[in-house]
Amino acid sequence: MTTASEGSSQLFHGSLPVTLLQPNRNGPEYISSVVDVVLKLIERRFEGNEKEYRVEISRPDEFEFLYAEGITRIKYQSLAKTWNLNVDFDDFPARIVRLLRERKGTTSPVQLTCTLSQDLSVCTFEVVHLIDMYTVRMPIELKAVRGKDLLCHVTNNMRALQAQASTLKTEKKKLEQDCEELRHVVEELREFRVKAELENSQLEQRLKEAEKRLADEKLKREEFEQDLQLERDERDSALNTIENLKEDLAEAEKKARDLEEELDQCEEECEDLNSRLQDSEAVISRLRCDKENLATSLDKTKKDLAKANHVIAKYLKGEMRGASERSLDERKNEMAADLKMKESLIDEMTASIADYKKKVDDLTKENKELHDTLQILEAEQARNARVIEMYRNQQRAVASRSLGTSPIIPGFGPSTTLFGGRTSPLGGFAPSTPTNFRNVLGKPLQASTALVTPSMRGTPPALNLRYANAALGRENLSPANVAIEAAQPQTTASK
Repeated sequence: MTTASEGSSQLFHGSLPVTLLQPNRNGPEYISSVVDVVLKLIERRFEGNEKEYRVEISRPDEFEFLYAEGITRIKYQSLAKTWNLNVDFDDFPARIVRLLRERKGTTSPVQLTCTLSQDLSVCTFEVVHLIDMYTVRMPIELKAVRGKDLLCHVTNNMRALQAQASTLKTEKKKLEQDCEELRHVVEELREFRVKAELENSQLEQRLKEAEKRLADEKLKREEFEQDLQLERDERDSALNTIENLKEDLAEAEKKARDLEEELDQCEEECEDLNSRLQDSEAVISRLRCDKENLATSLDKTKKDLAKANHVIAKYLKGEMRGASERSLDERKNEMAADLKMKESLIDEMTASIADYKKKVDDLTKENKELHDTLQILEAEQARNARVIEMYRNQQRAVASRSLGTSPIIPGFGPSTTLFGGRTSPLGGFAPSTPTNFRNVLGKPLQASTALVTPSMRGTPPALNLRYANAALGRENLSPANVAIEAAQPQTTASK
């Protein structure tokens, strides 16, 4: 190895936190601490183009802490075998520099450790790289630097410190000058502050006076706005009153039209009820006639039954055995069948007579209800006519008021207010009835009007049954009655 150096280049220079293991003087253990060391990685070339990588660590707070070692190609081969590295000598420093730059904080996969020997002559600088499932360790033994190299190192540090001290002195002088200037500025600022406080107090006094004047002006403005708002409210109230009068007039006209329609409908219902009443009276008279006919038929049937019984008795005694060509048994059977038929006819006629009596009673009751309903409708028709006349009077009164006249209307006397103490201008026109006129439109007018609305506007259920056979003149005749009428010619023939 040659000793003449041709040149050197610095590959890495920086401060790094490392774990320092120092021997304990009182025991075999090591004391662990985290310190900052300065790491230098220098490439040196010798004669013959031979290279050497010098690793140097030092501490800025302890000048004797200086360890260094040069790694040649031959030495690196032995280290590579020991470390099991697959990096050649030329790429080795770049690999170390990349690992050092990737190291960030304590969670980095790259850890640095410095272990001192017992005599402090050797420092083992170890780079530990944690890769997934295994760990790569690269320990480098650095020897303590003493003599001229240590003196040169200390001298360089002193020169750097002197340069820093001179720089600090220059900065100190500059800071002192700045401090003096700042003192003058502070004095000026204090004087300005006193003046500003005085001006501020004057401005505050003027501001208070201005605020007082502003409050007075605001109060005057609020009073003026209140007066203006009162005038607006009065105008709006007058306009609203006019609009309400117009709306009430339109509502009264609409209600008058509705009442006229209701009156027309009531008149139609009255006519309909009159016609139904006449029809029901005709049905009652017809049913009474049918009842008399059935009674006559019943008497006749009873007589036929007596004759049949007499004939049967004669047959039983044997008086009429020779008069007939048929056998006695056949005539007995025929007479027994005829007797059973007449007995059944008598029972059916008796039941139909009872049914007719019940129907006559029901029709009489319904006729009375129709009379009562007709009277109620007539009373309601008269009431609606009075209400329509009242609305017309109201309309004339409102029309006369809009033209400038003041007719005397009930509810608008000299002692009353504009609306007669009511919320609506038409409230004073309400008639002296137990309820308001709004109840006339099919509402709760009287308890008895429930018969009129709306069930009586259709055909009563009892009348619907009696009009089913009106076209045939045999309404409400049961099938038994029809059988009786059909059996009467047969009875006559048997006689």
